[in-house]
Amino acid sequence: FYHGSKQKVLDIDNANYDWLFITTDINNAIMYCEKEEDIRYLHMFKLKKPLNIFNARSKLDYSLLQKTLLHKGRVDFVNNELYKLKDYDWLFLDDTNISRTEMACIIQNLGYDGFFNFEWTSDEMAGAHFELESLPSIGIFDIDNLESLGILSFEEIKKDTKYDNLKRKSKEKIINEIKPII
Repeated sequence: FYHGSKQKVLDIDNANYDWLFITTDINNAIMYCEKEEDIRYLHMFKLKKPLNIFNARSKLDYSLLQKTLLHKGRVDFVNNELYKLKDYDWLFLDDTNISRTEMACIIQNLGYDGFFNFEWTSDEMAGAHFELESLPSIGIFDIDNLESLGILSFEEIKKDTKYDNLKRKSKEKIINEIKPII
């Protein structure tokens, strides 16, 4: 698994959230940071043990969360928004009456070690790298469940991946989509 970061030493205290996002796609990890100048390190991990990861596409996981939210009186969310957890980047939660942080806490309290999420879904793709659309990531609640396999610097990242080709293809796609409008 990979995680792109500004930090050489990772801990939840200097993370953006109370969890750490990891992915199996190296380019997704690289593009996770807002600006390429901010990417300094690519962390590589393996799981120390099998983890119980919430997946909204699992009927069992979905049903458990649905029952929990209904018990909490979140009927409107369950009826109108819950299904989006299956296919959308969970950033959409910040525009609902349940924040992503609150949802993560609910899921953690249900006994899960993390949650499965699709990043860069089509709603968030404006100006982003189109080859990264709908790539999976996992929010891990306890960083101690991960074993570090090493860290690559930004220079090593650019050499060892299709980084420049990815940026070029994304730029070409944006230009081709704008041409008919101009």
